[in-house]
Amino acid sequence: MVSFLRFLFRIFFRFRIYGQEKLDVAGPVLLIPNHISWLDWLFVGVCLDEDWRFVTSSAAAETSWIHRRIMRSRRTFPVDISSPYAVKHIAEHLKSKGRLVLFAEGRISNTGSLMKLFEGTGFLLLKTDAKLITCYLRGARRLRWTRHRGWKQWFPEVTVHFSEQRPPAREFSSTTQGRRALTTWLRDRMVEQQFQVETQFGPRTVLRAIAENRRRRPGFPVLEDMSRVPLSFRKLTIGIEALSQQWRSLLPPSQTVGLLLPNVNAAPVVLASLWASGHTPALLNFSAGAAAMRVCCQLAKVQTILTSKRFLEQAKLDVAPLEQIGIQLIFLEDVRKKISTWTQIRAFVGQSLRRPFPNFQPDPQETAVVLFTSGSEGVPKGVELSHANLIANIQQMLAAIDVADDDRLFNALPMFHSFGLTIGTLFPLVRGIYTFLYPSPLHYRMI
Repeated sequence: MVSFLRFLFRIFFRFRIYGQEKLDVAGPVLLIPNHISWLDWLFVGVCLDEDWRFVTSSAAAETSWIHRRIMRSRRTFPVDISSPYAVKHIAEHLKSKGRLVLFAEGRISNTGSLMKLFEGTGFLLLKTDAKLITCYLRGARRLRWTRHRGWKQWFPEVTVHFSEQRPPAREFSSTTQGRRALTTWLRDRMVEQQFQVETQFGPRTVLRAIAENRRRRPGFPVLEDMSRVPLSFRKLTIGIEALSQQWRSLLPPSQTVGLLLPNVNAAPVVLASLWASGHTPALLNFSAGAAAMRVCCQLAKVQTILTSKRFLEQAKLDVAPLEQIGIQLIFLEDVRKKISTWTQIRAFVGQSLRRPFPNFQPDPQETAVVLFTSGSEGVPKGVELSHANLIANIQQMLAAIDVADDDRLFNALPMFHSFGLTIGTLFPLVRGIYTFLYPSPLHYRMI
């Protein structure tokens, strides 16, 4: 039966198991998975030997005959969760060298992210010699049998990842302190595992994450600015592809290119198009003045700056010092005129019929973007962030806070600011949530 279920899961959910050999450990042992859907027990159960038992609620088992059939069997360990003796019974089973699966959150997540853990799990770790293995169900939050209000699929890709054995410390001054400390320790380990798995198995670059979101939700409006014209993932990838073709013809290959734009829809599109064309963007701090930008360009060996005539006029920026040292300014208004209807159609067809950006396969450790310090200690310093840096920062945030699919992000920080770039601009593109770009954080009354 287990082999048949695995076969079905592999067909419908592209099911894969990672680290199953780590389950070959004698009891007492606790397996703690995250709890996302009503099918979690099935995905975990097909990975386990027959002596593993799932801790279930005896009260919930009386809901219907289906609940009784599933939650009262030789593979379950029913307990009355309202009884103070429930944890004691679980501890006794562990001390008899049992192997148990326990959903420490106690209920299915309402957000799609890890929720609060009940301290009874910390008590079990404190009072027994049980070894601990954590389990991360990747992709299960997209199942239709979940409680969160985000978008769902009938057959998303689901993988199961088991951690190494983690022996927790058990020396504490009191039971209360130990229970709380071990519960916090366990949640930290589960968050850490989520970060490691998502970093290893998820998109390795922001551009690849954009391509995956385009495949899943092409019509979702992910960007909007003061023009009040939203950009969907479909339009975003078409714009990236069309502009990247222009940069291949206008710019020397593998060049560091300056970017001088405010918070508008065009800014992330141009940024991503430079990645797609094999160039490294250097984000210039236009609030620092022309002299500081000139130093930054010399530091990063920038020979070309992409900007907008309208922006230079409205911001009253004097770019003459930049032109005096031989820097070429390319205006987006001029580039837009060169993009023909045929180019847009070709980009649309290409994005629809094949995987977006097929030629973009950089080393994640390569420089993705160059930022500059404010120069408060003298000359501004250049900071190189790799693709792996950007993705790691974003995955750290996703592991630490609850972000729902219908959350909306407002970003008033400019992209030359590290937080404005990574969290305000790139994070929603990777996570797939709506963001509004506002050009200045100084308009606090209007905001």
